[in-house]
Amino acid sequence: MELKLESRIGKVSRDAGQIYEFLSDFNHLSAFVPPDKVQDWQVTADTCSFSMHAVGKIAFRVLNREPQHTIKMAVETMYAKDVLLWVQLKPAQPYETRVKLTLKAEMNPMMKLFVSKPLQQFLDKIIDTLEAM
Repeated sequence: MELKLESRIGKVSRDAGQIYEFLSDFNHLSAFVPPDKVQDWQVTADTCSFSMHAVGKIAFRVLNREPQHTIKMAVETMYAKDVLLWVQLKPAQPYETRVKLTLKAEMNPMMKLFVSKPLQQFLDKIIDTLEAM
């Protein structure tokens, strides 16, 4: 069963290029990872992986980048198949960019029931963090 979640559209007071440069390099993602909840953090510019209690290992890998517009990532987890995460950037005016995150995954209906709300909160938390930059 497909799960599709979309964040709210965030308004970030930064140029799309600045946001793209920040998000397209996984070395910057530690800002979104709570250190008290994550173990085994490993990161390069194109990949990152970590473990979380009760969730297991999660790995992100950049699939495609379109400068200042989109970043497409594959997410590997034992709970879902074919997980994709898109970051979409749209310049609104000078030094203001709209940001939206979309997550798609194949998972069984029971798992979908359990993870939909926490994943939605996670997407919105990323938007909140970007808006506070």
